[in-house]
Amino acid sequence: MAVIVTTTRMQSNCEVEAVRADLAVEMIKKARDLGFDVLALDSESEIKFLESIEKFGAQIVSQKGDGMGTARREAFSAAKDYFPSENIFIWTEPEKATMIKHFET
Repeated sequence: MAVIVTTTRMQSNCEVEAVRADLAVEMIKKARDLGFDVLALDSESEIKFLESIEKFGAQIVSQKGDGMGTARREAFSAAKDYFPSENIFIWTEPEKATMIKHFET
């Protein structure tokens, strides 16, 4: 199957961030339920959030570089390292939980 690749930076300092974190957890849970592997490149998320996505089976890698382009390249590189036998990698934003059903192969 394919690997879902995303980047995360979730803080709970306001209601909007809490909603984003909940959607990210939902996206990862749905992806795993459909049989996808998930890799999340993370930048400074709170431990509680990281524990919740790890519980649902996401591989978490700490971001090293700065900037969106650098982070995405880093995420795809990490995904290829974690899942070397996979050939299909799908990028999505972590809040796009409802899109996962469209990725079924």
